[in-house]
Amino acid sequence: TIALAIDSAHFAKILDRARRGDGDAITKLYQQALAPVYRYVYARLEQSFQVEDVVGEIFLEMIESLPKLQATHEAGFFAWLFQIAHAKVVQMYRYNARQQAKVLPWPTSETEVETLTGDHLAEDPATFQEWREVLEELGVALGSLSPDQQYVVVGRFLAGQSIEEIARALNKQAGAIRALQYRALGTLAERMGTVRQPRGKGGR
Repeated sequence: TIALAIDSAHFAKILDRARRGDGDAITKLYQQALAPVYRYVYARLEQSFQVEDVVGEIFLEMIESLPKLQATHEAGFFAWLFQIAHAKVVQMYRYNARQQAKVLPWPTSETEVETLTGDHLAEDPATFQEWREVLEELGVALGSLSPDQQYVVVGRFLAGQSIEEIARALNKQAGAIRALQYRALGTLAERMGTVRQPRGKGGR
């Protein structure tokens, strides 16, 4: 529950004036909402330096969208504002996933490829070159995924995150993350001209 220093009737008047573009009223809404919104964003972003940017985007959208707000009381206002905050946090998660995907440390040396594949390539330069081409193709294919799919693939297979950790980060159910992972791997297989084998007992 968000405790306000403004009584409900007064808040309703401020909200009405803010919807009509009154600068003082908008400032009062900002002052009332800043602390809880900041705490909400700070608790959800791993990189604290992004918090102020996201908070700024939330209040910018608040100001731009106030004329369309239907709520007439503080509970409705805060429910609406936190919907904006949630969307901005998820947007930042997706941005981070895309940035991470762009700078993936794809192996370029013989040792790095050997570490990834588990193959001994020292005496087989043809195989080494083939693996390099496969990895480059994989990097391009990854860029074709949706932001959420990229986040899941990068998190699961490069950052070592669990389904549950990714679910919390994207505010989704674990089943939805598994579905995203399944579709993402299917898309990658299709892009790379391979067919995914269904999992059997003990299969990977």
